[in-house]
Amino acid sequence: MRFVGAVGSVFIIVVVFGMGFLLGGTARIGGAAAEPPPYLPAVRPPVSRIPPQGLGRNFELVAHLPLLDDYQWNNTPMGIPRGDNGDITIADHCVYVGAIMGYQPAVVVDVKDPARARVVGPVPDLVPGVMNGGEGIEASADLLVIDQRAAIDGLGYPSPPGLPTRGLAVYDISNCEQPRLVARFDYEGEPTHLFSLWRDPENPARVLAIQTFGGGGRREPEVDIRVVDLSGCPKTCTPHLAAKWGLPAQFSLGPSRPMSYPGTTHSLSLNTHEAVMSTDGKRIYMAQMQAGFLMLDSTRLVNTLRSGGKLVPNPGPTDCNPAAAPSPDAEGFCLTALNPDPNALDRSQPPVLSEWYHTPVKVPGRPYVIVLSESREVQSAGQVPADPNDGLGPVRPHCPGSLLRVVYVGDQEYYWSYGDERGLMRGDLYPKTVGVFGLLEQQFENCTATGHKPGTAVVRAAYSLHNALVFPHIVFATYYGGGLRAIDITDAFSPVEVGYYFGQPVKQVRWAHEIAADTVMKPDGSGLAQSKPSAGPPDLIHFSYVDSYNGLLIFGDINNGLYIVRYTGPHADEIPKQGICVPGNPGAVKPGYEPCPPYGQTNWGAPR
Repeated sequence: MRFVGAVGSVFIIVVVFGMGFLLGGTARIGGAAAEPPPYLPAVRPPVSRIPPQGLGRNFELVAHLPLLDDYQWNNTPMGIPRGDNGDITIADHCVYVGAIMGYQPAVVVDVKDPARARVVGPVPDLVPGVMNGGEGIEASADLLVIDQRAAIDGLGYPSPPGLPTRGLAVYDISNCEQPRLVARFDYEGEPTHLFSLWRDPENPARVLAIQTFGGGGRREPEVDIRVVDLSGCPKTCTPHLAAKWGLPAQFSLGPSRPMSYPGTTHSLSLNTHEAVMSTDGKRIYMAQMQAGFLMLDSTRLVNTLRSGGKLVPNPGPTDCNPAAAPSPDAEGFCLTALNPDPNALDRSQPPVLSEWYHTPVKVPGRPYVIVLSESREVQSAGQVPADPNDGLGPVRPHCPGSLLRVVYVGDQEYYWSYGDERGLMRGDLYPKTVGVFGLLEQQFENCTATGHKPGTAVVRAAYSLHNALVFPHIVFATYYGGGLRAIDITDAFSPVEVGYYFGQPVKQVRWAHEIAADTVMKPDGSGLAQSKPSAGPPDLIHFSYVDSYNGLLIFGDINNGLYIVRYTGPHADEIPKQGICVPGNPGAVKPGYEPCPPYGQTNWGAPR
């Protein structure tokens, strides 16, 4: 396969703005409206009303990098934004941006001078034809790991022989601008989805990757996660499987279950979407798609690895069985559900069938986990014309979208009392949603049989949460078409918006996501794609985890590239002014902390 690269210009905006432009609290997008009360979320305007510096409250734009299509596999650059960007991660002064399709690699961005951030080049030795770092891209100290997964948007092709199309690529980033491949791990075709990393505070050379799987075609459909031991990487690197677990395996369930609902039967997925280990390694926070949230006990796995025990089918006292636990009361297994009662999961049952639990992020120093749900994106309802002048055609929106939940998970320090009675409130065993956040566009009364009620939402926008950076009292969440939201969680029962940012989208992209025109094929008869333009102007898809660098926030958009912003609202002092913060990746900055020191130390199960 041929790699074509050309260094193109990077568009950078440096601008400061304050309150920005607020739309009316009546949740209508047409015409002028009175400024809403500050406790209401802002209503997002159409793309045509977002200026070059973006719109926001309590955010200042520092730079916007559209990420041009300078680096393509089997195609020459067109000099336009590439689109189809994936998740991001950060190490030192380098941000790594993945891709959700198979025609372009992940890239390295130098943010040492944030206002003049620049693309350094592609991450080398990735796997052409598949997704590289669409959602699985994590850096931890001098280690970078990028997963391979099936390309989406129909933009994949056969990879070169001998390369794992479902696996992990492991890099040495001692020089963060020059990643060097040191190992691969092959899942042998199992449908990977994403992964998180954990670095051991008792032995920082020990790193575990927790990989989730989804979709059909799995050889072991009852297995949801696999833990891969990356200890010693990148210096002495021999990745190997350490443990498995699955909700279907432990509780004798299928990967999905039907639910009858007025007018339809809906299939609820029970797969794990994302799994993140606690900083101490004793628990794993599990987002189980439409099954809900639960916690795993990983103490035996970590103790076995720390003591030099064996991973064997018949474990001794210092060993553990790496297979997926086959029953609720199974003993001796490396991983098991903390509560053997499957009905103890926290789950918001219908009417919200449009979402699934996506990302769990522990609130530092408090007994809560932020669970962000995801919903489907806006899609074409039929053939969408390639020429924007012909109109956009019908679209299929998804209302209400998805919501953010504050889930109580405290274990030993909180009590209920009634008269002379008292008892522990065991949120770790019986997690409980105590607060919910959504946008005005997502009010249930705005949802009709054909989508949002006219005038209550931007038709082309998807109102779906995705990932977040979480501090003790503030959450910075990417919300797809809903932009970037700053959410105050001081009162866990009543999360409230205290800031927002809507980045201005680019005018065109090479590889469009959501509402796209027909794929343009290469004229050479190779059967490969040349581009997939957007049908009409690209919309916002603020998508990635939010990282911080020297007090600034950095996040990625699928269509529009990389944004660097400064937050100036309530609890801005919780963002460290120096260094980096990396959420969903415990120990990445310093073992025992998440997203960065001084935050996130845990000691699950210890007497209080």
